[in-house]
Amino acid sequence: MTLGHAAFLAVGAYTSTLLILEFPWPGFMMDWGLAYPLSILAAAVVAGFWSVLFGLPSARVKGFYLILTTMAAQFITVDFIITQYISQIGGRGQAFSLPPGTIKLGPWVIDSDLDVYYMMLVLTILCVVAVVNLLRSRVGRAWVAIRDNDISADVMGINVVGYKLLAFFVAGVIGGIAGAFWISNLAAISPEHFPWFWSLWLVGVILIGGVGSIHGAIFGSVFMVVVMELLQLGMMPLAATYPKLLMDFLFIKEAAFGLAICLFLIFEPNGLAYRWWQMKNYFNLWPFSY
Repeated sequence: MTLGHAAFLAVGAYTSTLLILEFPWPGFMMDWGLAYPLSILAAAVVAGFWSVLFGLPSARVKGFYLILTTMAAQFITVDFIITQYISQIGGRGQAFSLPPGTIKLGPWVIDSDLDVYYMMLVLTILCVVAVVNLLRSRVGRAWVAIRDNDISADVMGINVVGYKLLAFFVAGVIGGIAGAFWISNLAAISPEHFPWFWSLWLVGVILIGGVGSIHGAIFGSVFMVVVMELLQLGMMPLAATYPKLLMDFLFIKEAAFGLAICLFLIFEPNGLAYRWWQMKNYFNLWPFSY
């Protein structure tokens, strides 16, 4: 896990945006809607290598210290490079405006919430399938061995540093794809879209869903979105009497987020994925649980 993953989303988002707005694409590529899908691929690669750059300390540190070193990615990337330099390209000030009709996949113009949803669904399925197959490969088994005991993995002949950097690269690639996708839902993009709190939110989602599990990432995401939506719906009747509640919802949301993490760490430290595993085993073994 990293504490600066929002930086890799920002790299992907800005790479895709700059390629669409600034790169001199041939006219037919813009007309045929090829610029945006190619920018997604470029964003994935750039974010992957940028992630590797901040993963280099993994050769010397691990565990808690490695997580802390990843905080540098957030402050160097977003607060310094993007805010002070990348945002100034083209003399736009702090924000890049994305005109309507800019985001196209072939003839498909992504210009509504429903289009954005379907695009998200396709990208999520592709990423999950890719990661599931990767974890079943030699690379995935090496990652599991390093996670369980990196010294034993090294003795067995696994290139620990190389596989750690590959893990950073894959994480950066997925973050870059997420960032390039997110611009389809924005009218303009600025550094304020990628605060450090996003990185903490992502870590919280993993802790709630279950560390080391693809199911956990999905369950954690669904849980946090549903809980926040229900919390907002539950506040609507009270808002009629106390209008200030809606104004303070952002702070209530952050408090609920922190409370959820604390409760899961105390009562369900293995996350929702562990409960899913137990339920699945129960039905698989029923009625002869022994």
